Amino acid sequence: MATYFSFKQSNGFTLLELMVIITLVAMLALSGFSSYSASQKSARDSRRKTDLETVRQALELYRSANSALYVNYTGNTQGSNALKTALTNNGCYGSACMNSTSYPSDPRSDQNYYYRSVSPNTTYCIYSLLEQPTTQDTATCPASGCVTVSCGTANCNYCLTQHN
Repeated sequence: MATYFSFKQSNGFTLLELMVIITLVAMLALSGFSSYSASQKSARDSRRKTDLETVRQALELYRSANSALYVNYTGNTQGSNALKTALTNNGCYGSACMNSTSYPSDPRSDQNYYYRSVSPNTTYCIYSLLEQPTTQDTATCPASGCVTVSCGTANCNYCLTQHN
């Protein structure tokens, strides 16, 4: 007598198999989202550093044209154009500094760049809030002779001055 093996044909996945697949897909999705978010933050921080370096170069041009003095501003301008307001209202515009339309603004609409001069206008500080600061970044703020400034939601953690 011959023995025949019969296999039951399955029409779908078991509940355990589905749970394992759903768990794996969820883990991959979360991993991809956090890596995407981190790369976006890093890109915004790179832009902030580049923007502040551009402003620093413009301030050095201003100093060259104005008897070795920087823009005089010790106030605390708030708002989306805080940097532009502080500099343009105090003489930093046009060919002596920056075109009034070329002032950079923070890549996030809820954050700003800030400027303060240190009396007697022989030094300055430009501030920003980085989303993923390194120890080297935070060591620059506050820069020598500069004060701690609030960048809206927290104290600024990145600063540039002519001494950096």
